[in-house]
Amino acid sequence: MSSDDVIKVIDTICDKIGIAFDSAKEFVPSLAKYQIVSNAFYSIMSAVIIAVSIIVIKKAFESAENEIKKEIERDVISYKRHNNVWDFYRTCITTIIGVFLIVIFVLIFVTCVHDVLTWIVSPDVSAINYVMDMVQ
Repeated sequence: MSSDDVIKVIDTICDKIGIAFDSAKEFVPSLAKYQIVSNAFYSIMSAVIIAVSIIVIKKAFESAENEIKKEIERDVISYKRHNNVWDFYRTCITTIIGVFLIVIFVLIFVTCVHDVLTWIVSPDVSAINYVMDMVQ
């Protein structure tokens, strides 16, 4: 499909759904720019949430290790003393929630980066797919 065919298809679709653009030559770059910026934003936010999750998990483990060291220094009675970082509920809960968030946001990150690359490489085809998805 040539570039002119893509422009004709988008013009036809825009006419049918009532989008007011002078031509597809305005529509495709505007839509591509919007999609690239929004997907880039989502990928950056996903990366930030992944980093924060890793830091929070690390801090929970460090906190538990520090508390174990303090208990050993104070010579706390052995049955009340924590022997492992997993003896603390906060370490378990933080790890479970953190790993869940990391998995979810890695998937979101990969999807958004894929979408950015798709819009950069072939904005005409991506615009047609986007409009067709909106019509259905």
